[in-house]
Amino acid sequence: MGEHKFRLRIRRGTWSNSFDPLFYGRFQPTAAGVRIRGRFRIHPLVLGLTVFWFVFVVLLGVPMLLGSLVILLVDLPSVDGDTVLGLIVPLGLLVFGVTLLRFCLRWGRSCRDELRAFLCETLDAVEIEELTSQQPATH
Repeated sequence: MGEHKFRLRIRRGTWSNSFDPLFYGRFQPTAAGVRIRGRFRIHPLVLGLTVFWFVFVVLLGVPMLLGSLVILLVDLPSVDGDTVLGLIVPLGLLVFGVTLLRFCLRWGRSCRDELRAFLCETLDAVEIEELTSQQPATH
């Protein structure tokens, strides 16, 4: 990382979750001291593999699913095991991918809280939520 940039993650001894968020932060000098700004993201390689999985499911699964549906609707008497697999496999891959992603992201949610607490405790800091353009200002 750069001179003022850093990356933090929770490392557990007995198990790991590749979808645990990483904290990408940077130090910003201010008149009152130093401000840490950052974001939580999953590892770029994990994100890339997840995108690859869903692209694979779409590019190969959709034609397989549509072909099987056409055979099922047009030529009903000749439905065989391949047609049934053409329906089950793409849907199974999609359901597996979505379920894995949701489960692992939910499982890694506690890491955000642990990393925030670690930063606040270690650096004797206070967390400040900044307003973004999406959040209305309150007075």
